[in-house]
Amino acid sequence: MMTDQDRTLDIAIITPEVAGCYTPARIGEFYFALAVKLTGWGHRVTLVHIVECAAEAYDQRFVGVRERHERAGVTFVAAPDEPVVTRGHGSRQAWIVDQWLSRHRFDVVHVPDLGGFGYYAMTARSVGRRYRDTHFIVTAFGSSLLYQDGLGSFVNDIAPVTNAFFERTCLELADEVIVTSDYVYRDYAAAECAFPARHVIEPVLLGVDSTHSGPFRMEPTIRREIVFVASQPAGTFCEMTRRILRACDSLPAGKAGLADVSLRILSVDPGLPADRLRQEIEPAANGRPVNYDWVTWQEAATVLSMLDCLVIFPCPDELAGALQGALVARGVPVLMTSRTDASSLLAEESRLDNMGPPADTARVAEKLLELVGREALPRPTPAISQDALWEIWRERHRRLAAAPPNVPPGSPRPPLPLVSACITHFQRSHLLSQALQSVQDQTYPNIEIIVVDDGSRDQVSKDSLARLEKEWQGRPLRIVRQENLYQGAARNAGALAAKGDYVLFLDDDDAWKPDMVSIMVAASQARGADIVTSFCERVAGEEPMQDYAPDRFRGLYLFTGADLTRGIQDHVFGTVCALIRRKIFDTVRYTQDFGIGYEDKEFFVHALFAGFSLICVPDSLFWYRDTAGSMTRGATRSMYQSNMRGLRPYLKVVPAWLRPVLRYAMGCHLDKTPLIALAQQLQQEHQRAILFAEQVEMLTREVETLRRKTAGWN
Repeated sequence: MMTDQDRTLDIAIITPEVAGCYTPARIGEFYFALAVKLTGWGHRVTLVHIVECAAEAYDQRFVGVRERHERAGVTFVAAPDEPVVTRGHGSRQAWIVDQWLSRHRFDVVHVPDLGGFGYYAMTARSVGRRYRDTHFIVTAFGSSLLYQDGLGSFVNDIAPVTNAFFERTCLELADEVIVTSDYVYRDYAAAECAFPARHVIEPVLLGVDSTHSGPFRMEPTIRREIVFVASQPAGTFCEMTRRILRACDSLPAGKAGLADVSLRILSVDPGLPADRLRQEIEPAANGRPVNYDWVTWQEAATVLSMLDCLVIFPCPDELAGALQGALVARGVPVLMTSRTDASSLLAEESRLDNMGPPADTARVAEKLLELVGREALPRPTPAISQDALWEIWRERHRRLAAAPPNVPPGSPRPPLPLVSACITHFQRSHLLSQALQSVQDQTYPNIEIIVVDDGSRDQVSKDSLARLEKEWQGRPLRIVRQENLYQGAARNAGALAAKGDYVLFLDDDDAWKPDMVSIMVAASQARGADIVTSFCERVAGEEPMQDYAPDRFRGLYLFTGADLTRGIQDHVFGTVCALIRRKIFDTVRYTQDFGIGYEDKEFFVHALFAGFSLICVPDSLFWYRDTAGSMTRGATRSMYQSNMRGLRPYLKVVPAWLRPVLRYAMGCHLDKTPLIALAQQLQQEHQRAILFAEQVEMLTREVETLRRKTAGWN
């Protein structure tokens, strides 16, 4: 009799890499091997390749890859790019993954940590929006920042910074996390990652089942060889290789110990410059022959297993772990360092022979000479056999088949808390009526409405508010009037007047979608969040937003959530249409700078630093109107002041000596942002135009004065 544990699962594997490419594709190779195993165990597997590539170019480039997967019984698809324009500072690729998964049903979704592609999908599940029957398993190969460290390069692009938050949060939201090495685990632990209850450190061994077809480009020598595996950056690799060779020659047994040894530089990266590697390493070889070879990822372990060689990685990095795992699985003699995956890959009895110190070239040289001098090179024994690892994976999926995931409900739990809808208003009665209607159309029943009039002076607005007050008499709507103090003061006034458990703000030119309040309250209850934001659609024109014409659409705005790191430079948290627990206003208020934007970003950062939590629902829950009269549009006249306002909370919490560096980093970032740089240029031109106009006006007055004085002259 078949049990739940034995049922066939529908499984998706999300990957940015695919097996069969020439580049080191550790993630792709592992997921291909896993897909083949899962298919053999009777499951239906779809491997989803995430790549930024046009469909025509994709088919030409990956046709062989697709055929390889399909021969193994694995459905291979490319997640198609969506036809929707996205803006903001979220991850378009993570959004595409969520969009694709939402149109299918899977029991299990596998996703790597690198890139954080599962962030929006897993966030949606954590608040009960989607994937109620889906388990998410994250395999942690190493973060984007760890990858940068492995390349020996500074972070000069914002993507790894954004990815760091996505990657860490994916691990925290997963049902289960498999960390591929102690090295990767320590990196995430140092980043204060809160691992889920089910997490394990488990190595990845590849290469035993790989086959090679076609002639090898490498010819074995009759000598014993030392194979240096090349890595990026080339300069660092060459320097470390030279140091090791010179350290060997400086030892008493060095020259004699390497007299009958050939040297080989091996690269699995076609981008490494062969001529440069030869030119820089040969002088340190002291006349020993140096061979250079490039082989594909699929060939590397197979070819090295045919040679009498000792393989060494002068610049160990996370990518090195891919080949290291394959070599250990095949028993190829290798000298690894404790900095990467060595301790996780090697059995305890192999660590003495096959593991060396991480950065001491003299000790590495001693170890190298000692191993090469042996009659037989030491073959590594893996910490766990590949068969045993696959059995663990099989049992893991049997357990998932028998246990439904723990997913919160997607609707608010009773008793339904009171939500205070606070609409800030200034002289736009024709738009206020649309905003107010969107609040009335909410499916959530327990709402009070507060309209804060920020000093409207025109009679039309005054008459409109008077009519509104009369029409709503006896119903849950109040109007708060104040002098024109701008956004921050208006929001504080609304929060002070609110009686609800939550306050949800709305500018008078925007509109909520009907389920917005219900979804946000449910999200707050599911995650215990103090602040809930969401995506939004930016729409042009003053006509009603519902069923707007396509030519009015200006983009879907993606936000990240509580990413304080990326938030230093950009507004990633969400917009002012945020559900906020009213108790927060006992601790944090909006600052009241007049005519300057980013008051919402400043508020969110202050709240996060005060210990409150924030999440972003990865769905568009309201329409943001893009008009010339927008309450925030005028604030762009001072990009410096607005961005400094968003930076102020950070400057308050860091040491004084670090503040100039943050301001410098902000300036560098703004200079690299074309739209902001253009806005700053336009602002400067605007200021010059104002100055010129003032000078023209002054000269006109002087001319008029002179004309009057000379009017009676002959």
